[in-house]
Amino acid sequence: VRLHRRDARWELWLPALCYALALPCYAASFALPALAQALASQFLAVFLAAAGGTVAISAIQTFAEPHRRATAVAVMVLRLQPQGVRALR
Repeated sequence: VRLHRRDARWELWLPALCYALALPCYAASFALPALAQALASQFLAVFLAAAGGTVAISAIQTFAEPHRRATAVAVMVLRLQPQGVRALR
């Protein structure tokens, strides 16, 4: 919260940082030989990605004008939906 008060760009840097930290965790979860280590790495990756996603939605709510907030979130969700559907195939 304090970083955001100093500079509004931190609201966008935090999700980027979370996603950047989640990427090696995802890669490690597929490379680790032990199941327990792979699951722990996967858990950390999902946690970081979810934390980044919630901050990203919050940033959209902050930067979008009040009468355009619902549209902005809907566009983001529609953009991310095909990625989730591809992951399930």
